[in-house]
Amino acid sequence: MECGFLCKKTTQEVFVLNPSWLVSILLGLMLIGCTNTSPDEQITQLALTVKKTQYETDGTQQDLQNIEAITKINEKIKPYLTDKAYELYVRNREGTLPVQVSSQQNARIAVKSLSLEKQSEANGVLTYHYTMELELVYAGDTPSKVIKADGQMDVVKEGDTYKVSRDWDGFPLIQEYHP
Repeated sequence: MECGFLCKKTTQEVFVLNPSWLVSILLGLMLIGCTNTSPDEQITQLALTVKKTQYETDGTQQDLQNIEAITKINEKIKPYLTDKAYELYVRNREGTLPVQVSSQQNARIAVKSLSLEKQSEANGVLTYHYTMELELVYAGDTPSKVIKADGQMDVVKEGDTYKVSRDWDGFPLIQEYHP
């Protein structure tokens, strides 16, 4: 049956004549079901994203005398931290240390591994202990250097999103920094 611009179809005819609607709905429901991740998976991904954002560098030189460059470095991590945690991150200059070490050592920094272990949950705060390995990858034939760190991270839920409210790892790169 041909239908012109002003043709009226019943709901039954639409589904009979156009099965792509049904396929689209089924695919949409499958995608929603597949993208649901558990809170533990979300927090593990958050922690990995935070540590990679904090530490990973590509080894390029950056002008840390330029306030815009420093702001740009700090802004990368802002979406993953609570406001209070972000203020502390900026105040402690945690974003610039990896860049300084990377420049001094002429090395790229990578998060080699991160494993979390849930310690407690109280008043909406989830506390995790973690172990992390950072790798300084040097140019040329110089072997890489692995730096191990233990840390503790508190995570809270703000709206529908988990954020880091506290992170302490003992500044594992501080021994590599030579002012």
